[in-house]
Amino acid sequence: MALPFAKLDAGASLPSLGLDSLLALDLRRRLLRALGAAPDVPALLSRTPLAALAAGLPQDAASAAPATIAVDPAARFEPFPLTDIQMAYWLGRGGGYALGGACQVYWEFVGAPDRDPARLEAAFNRLVALHDMLRAVVAPDATQRVLPSVPHYAIERHDFHDHGEGLAALRAAMSREQFDPERWPLFHVAFSRDGAVSRLHLSVDLLIIDVPSLALLIGQWARLEREPEAPLAPPAIAFRDYVLHRRRAEADAAFEDARAYWAKEGASLPPAPRLRGMKPLDAAPAPQWRRLHGRLDPAPRRALEAGAAAQGVTLVAVLVTTLAEVLAHWAEERRFTLNLTVNDRDAPHPDIARVIGDFTSTLLLDLDLETEAPFAARLETAAARLAAHLAHARFSGVKVAQQRGLRGEEALMPVVFTSMLGYGPLSGPLGRLDFGATRTPQVWLDVQAMDDEGALVLSFDAVEALFPSGLLDAIFATWREALAALAGDASLWRRPLGDWIGARERKWRDMRNATAHPLPEGLLHEPFLARALAHPERIAVIAAGQEVSYGRLLAQATAVAEALGPCAPNRLVAIGMSKGWRQIAAAIGVLMSGGAYLPVDPALPEDRRRRLLAAGEVDTILTTAALAARWPRDIRAIAVDGLAPAPRPGSIVGRARPDHLAYVIFTSGSTGEPKGVMIEHRAALNTICDVNERFGVGPHDRMLALSELGFDLSVYDIFGVLGAGGALVLPEGRSARDPDHLARLVLDHGVTLWNAVPSFMQLFVASAEAQAALRRLRLVLMSGDWIPLDLPPRLVAANPGLEVVSLGGATEASIWSILHPIGPLDPSWSSVPYGSPMRNQRFHVLGVDLEDCPDHVAGELYIAGEGLARGYWRDDARTAERFLLHPRSGERLYRTGDLGRYRDEGLIEFLGRADGQVKIGGYRVELGEIEAALSRHAAIEQAVVVARADSTGRKSLVAIYATRRGEVVEGETLRAFLSQSLPAYMVPAVYERRDALPRNGNDKIDRKALASPEAEPARAAAAPGVAERMLAVWREVLGNPRLAEDDKLFEHGAHSFHAVDANLRINRELGLPCTVTDIFEFPTARSLTAALLARSGAPAPEPMAALASRPADSRGDRRRRFRAMAAQ
Repeated sequence: MALPFAKLDAGASLPSLGLDSLLALDLRRRLLRALGAAPDVPALLSRTPLAALAAGLPQDAASAAPATIAVDPAARFEPFPLTDIQMAYWLGRGGGYALGGACQVYWEFVGAPDRDPARLEAAFNRLVALHDMLRAVVAPDATQRVLPSVPHYAIERHDFHDHGEGLAALRAAMSREQFDPERWPLFHVAFSRDGAVSRLHLSVDLLIIDVPSLALLIGQWARLEREPEAPLAPPAIAFRDYVLHRRRAEADAAFEDARAYWAKEGASLPPAPRLRGMKPLDAAPAPQWRRLHGRLDPAPRRALEAGAAAQGVTLVAVLVTTLAEVLAHWAEERRFTLNLTVNDRDAPHPDIARVIGDFTSTLLLDLDLETEAPFAARLETAAARLAAHLAHARFSGVKVAQQRGLRGEEALMPVVFTSMLGYGPLSGPLGRLDFGATRTPQVWLDVQAMDDEGALVLSFDAVEALFPSGLLDAIFATWREALAALAGDASLWRRPLGDWIGARERKWRDMRNATAHPLPEGLLHEPFLARALAHPERIAVIAAGQEVSYGRLLAQATAVAEALGPCAPNRLVAIGMSKGWRQIAAAIGVLMSGGAYLPVDPALPEDRRRRLLAAGEVDTILTTAALAARWPRDIRAIAVDGLAPAPRPGSIVGRARPDHLAYVIFTSGSTGEPKGVMIEHRAALNTICDVNERFGVGPHDRMLALSELGFDLSVYDIFGVLGAGGALVLPEGRSARDPDHLARLVLDHGVTLWNAVPSFMQLFVASAEAQAALRRLRLVLMSGDWIPLDLPPRLVAANPGLEVVSLGGATEASIWSILHPIGPLDPSWSSVPYGSPMRNQRFHVLGVDLEDCPDHVAGELYIAGEGLARGYWRDDARTAERFLLHPRSGERLYRTGDLGRYRDEGLIEFLGRADGQVKIGGYRVELGEIEAALSRHAAIEQAVVVARADSTGRKSLVAIYATRRGEVVEGETLRAFLSQSLPAYMVPAVYERRDALPRNGNDKIDRKALASPEAEPARAAAAPGVAERMLAVWREVLGNPRLAEDDKLFEHGAHSFHAVDANLRINRELGLPCTVTDIFEFPTARSLTAALLARSGAPAPEPMAALASRPADSRGDRRRRFRAMAAQ
């Protein structure tokens, strides 16, 4: 305790005088050696005054002759066994154990720049000669021995003048060093200078040394550096003597008593903490350690010690109990066992404290935090448990763990706490301890506390690869802040600390979810009506070379409403039209009539169109004269292009209520049947008003309307922009994915707003005119898919004033529910933040029990608030499955199926899907629906569909299938089969036939293995000259060396991004004028080459007649291909 005798208060308890829980064991052993008797550990750690403890000793205790240890100098260099902890360290460094690896401590001491390394070297070599274990090695038979003599140890020296690079390299090498225990030395010492300071670098294998020994080594080394001739006598006892003494003592009654105690206690020990979100231990086969450190200044430390004394416990008990409370917040189970290291120099010899070696033992401390309790009560329970276990510490935690393993129970206890308090100064004698790192085998978290000039230094050494990013930092920060809070607030000791930890997180979450705002009045289409009536002359839509005014658009919408007549609330009217201004008029007209619109894309396969119309109970469809014959005869088809514009709406307006349906959009369903999302007027209008007001959208704005009507981003295009008085610019359908065309539209029509999935913007920036076009934009809204991290900086670099915003949510929550203005990205984020909830909407990250997930732990994302859909059309079962009431708060929630987690300050990070759903080009795709469709083919035995990413991270659908015995079916046949029932964006681009689908250890299809392509042999091309170079370009772009000249590109994985990449290369490398549209029109390498050569006047690589002899794609084929590309 390092207290002068004058400061000992006989009326005070030992903990109040600073006795450490883990030092109590050492104190008792010293008393036994000196007096022959001693109070037990629980008594030493109790509130019993010092005088009463002394009075309880036998009167003749002081005169009792302490036993002595047998010393055998003659056998000093003979082999001797490893201790329990040494054996664990030695075995654990092998590759046969989880978290195996080195066992080592690394410290750096900073000193004056003129420090003399020669003095340090001379002093260190004296210590090597003085202390046996600095000359120790371990043999393959698990015995250790001391070498009688060793060569002079030369400290390596470095002069760094490279701005820290050399220091960083040396630190990385020495802190990850793995010593060979059979070869001396089991340490590494280096000295470096950088002009400002010097550094002494010390790396030691923990097989030969423990923390008190390190403190002894540091103190003696510093003394010899100051006084090279200072006398230092070797200890009169060797570490070997101690080890053999301990072995012999295992036959005494005290050891047997400890064995019996742990036989009972060990059987009921819970396992070590398992933190939520942790990866399996084998996820880090070569553990890489990371250190976190912080400090509690002297004043709060003293306050913490005073609080501990008031509770009658030690500072270590406070540190351990607080750590347990923090770990419990993130743990899967709140009952667990921590592994504490203790100093076990239990040998009756006056020189035992002067011996260097690894005297470490371990103590397993079980803690039950299942129920909340005031911190003081929790502390009292933990301290009592610790004292009881310490009284039986003769039977080590290593032995207890071994017994558990023999019983088939979990033996690994990989969360370790080490107190270095009370062992003397580690920072100071040799210089300021500036950096440290510890690595221990079969440990994933090593927690330490040490002294530093009155302050309390706290550190974590952890295997970082096992944890979600940010989790370690959060746990460490919470532990340090909890200790500081206990030091500063005496009332916190009387409250559950778990509540305080949870409140830190809830504060930020509640702030993010504080989104209440007056709800907008009226219906989804009424802001447009007001704009059209006030300014009918303004341009509303620019499409196909014509400008459509608000007045004209309103007149056409009114004609639609009159043709429909008054609709009953919640009645669905289908819209089966291609993108264009009349399609917009149709959507507005349905709402004006009082109904709700149902998009049904005329390009869908006939079977799917019929199923959607039947599911929606549709009796009327709005279409065009050219498409009227495509629809079932029992449904009334109104050709919108045949309706004459109508006068002002008059009495038609306002038949619906805000809680009536505005639209139903069918999305992919995992059962094979799509599900119809029902959105009410108020819900959609809430989102639209939020965006318009938040970003100041108004009559001065124009937006590219890139989304199809069946994709809910179109809801904002139509009712958001037109409701604000802006104008929509519609691309020509065939060129919607041509970045040059999009750039020209932006430049020609003064487009200011962009609202699309990120893939559209990725295409756009590939345009030669993208830089000029980007300077016209003021706001970019991206949603529906992952935003590449490099995309926002590229946009802002082209236009520093551009506002770039990420939005997210679900069709079931009215377009968007969450957003994040994208600024400079934190390098610790691997994706753009999902953000914070929007107006009148809320987000939660919940576990399987619907409890809030702690920060940095993945859970499922749930949306609440005014944007939620009514449910799924005519599907009560799926509505009940996805829309639920929180069992405690009663809040209505939508279960998104997305995974996310809270990061610092309540910001949400999106982590992907929790189920078989993926996003392809912004469309939500249930892989199960495609697999169900594939399984209906008679030749298919098994089929799996995966979303496979290419080298740029862009995903496309890949079908992998095995056929029934004797059946053969090619990918093109399956593609045609799926195209009969699925929309183009759900038809896989690539088909791979396997003899059998791979299975994992649980005998389930190994989807992870299927996500990577099989290596296939290259097939040589036969095309000469330009044709050969064209084929080479496409093989490289698609990463498919087997691609042949006549393979259809878009049936072999090509999508619009590939088209853009190939277009640039064809223009640059082949010198042929090519557009993206050309690639869509001529979808094989051979046909594209011929077409481009013919246009340029160069000779074709083969007679054009040969091309003409092959059947050409129909116009319908090309249209389907374009729509498929727009989805990818």
